[in-house]
Amino acid sequence: MLLILSLFVLGALWLARWFIRHDKGELEPRRALWGSFCMGVVAMIVAGILESIFIQHDITNPDLFFSTRTLFIDFMLVGIIEEAVKFLPLLVWLWRKPYFTERTDGVIYFALCGLGFGFAENILYTLVDGAGTGIGRLIIVSFFHAALTGAAGYFVARAKAKGLPIWSTLLPLAVVMVLHGLYDFGLSSGTPMFVLGALSISLYMTIGMFTLFGRAARVDALVPACPTCRRQLSSADAICQNCVAKGPGPASLTGV
Repeated sequence: MLLILSLFVLGALWLARWFIRHDKGELEPRRALWGSFCMGVVAMIVAGILESIFIQHDITNPDLFFSTRTLFIDFMLVGIIEEAVKFLPLLVWLWRKPYFTERTDGVIYFALCGLGFGFAENILYTLVDGAGTGIGRLIIVSFFHAALTGAAGYFVARAKAKGLPIWSTLLPLAVVMVLHGLYDFGLSSGTPMFVLGALSISLYMTIGMFTLFGRAARVDALVPACPTCRRQLSSADAICQNCVAKGPGPASLTGV
């Protein structure tokens, strides 16, 4: 079991390091990165409390039988609760932060929050249910929470860049809620077709997280950036306001 727990730790460190190494824009505050991860861990605890209140059936118990309708409704509730507690607090916290300016930021911060949630959940399930469960989660859902929340985060950053209102980000949240619920339902249904569908969702969203990050990075590369602090500049900026505020002397757009 110790090996499985170690692999969860290494996997989380690898994904976080991958995002940081491939972020070519402004260096993100480490406190904010850690804050996003820790918010995910706290969200897992909050989700557990809310699910114990609103979901009346022990749907994770394989020894109990429930109708397809009951499983579907309850697992959709799981998707709604877990995605909401990951997404909404982080959205409110980040929306007006001065360092949340690039499209890649949306994937990075939200994926780290999902990573914290999934990491804590994987550790908990492994400790409670044993090594067999840990191996299964290691193979199937290592980055599932990070992928769902990171994908939604991509659209948050895009909405902010386009000047859209914060409520416009609720649509991608609704989409990942549904995908999460369908994944949980399919995996727990025992029906081969539904299980295959659930695995396809997990794989598709994990690939999609990296794809959206790449797309965001390409868009960010087209936006002028300060050569000193790497913060993106608008066409109205003659100098980098961030560097002016810090006092080292303004960085001009010239040559960027």
